[in-house]
Amino acid sequence: MEQFAEAATVGSKAAAESVVTVKDSMTRQLRAYLCVNFNAAGFQNPETKFLFEVNLHLINVGYTPGYKVSFRAQVDVLPFPLPADFAFPLPDAPGGSESTLGHGQNLIIGGVVNRIYSEEEAAEIRTGRTKRLYIYGTANYEDAYHIQRYTNFCFSVIWLGDKGSMGVFTKRHNDAG
Repeated sequence: MEQFAEAATVGSKAAAESVVTVKDSMTRQLRAYLCVNFNAAGFQNPETKFLFEVNLHLINVGYTPGYKVSFRAQVDVLPFPLPADFAFPLPDAPGGSESTLGHGQNLIIGGVVNRIYSEEEAAEIRTGRTKRLYIYGTANYEDAYHIQRYTNFCFSVIWLGDKGSMGVFTKRHNDAG
């Protein structure tokens, strides 16, 4: 009888540990994962008052919806490379309403700078040697387990002559939790 009780205790403990492991695995595997990829950038045109603009794809690569999805982003011309002490300041208000983003779905997010740059500044931005167009920000969401999550992003823009642009991840502010 004593051996039976001991075996039952060991089996019960193993079952409890298994439940914890399965729950942890399910939480990690079956949840929303939002990531950000570069889409396009537009070069300013002073004649039409078109400002520098950057667009990104906010994509749910997880298996369940992301709920209460919102983002805050800033587009600006900044030194290249970014100073080590750059703090990535964001506007106070989110850039729109909240949304739900299902598995495999994406939203286009982005922004524009707040002014037209001089011809000299625009030439410097086009070369990208000392100044670049940047977009950085944070996407916030809630996963299927009601856990608040975030994805930080930061890209600098490289101009490809008349063939458009490409985004390059910076070394900092590209993380998630």
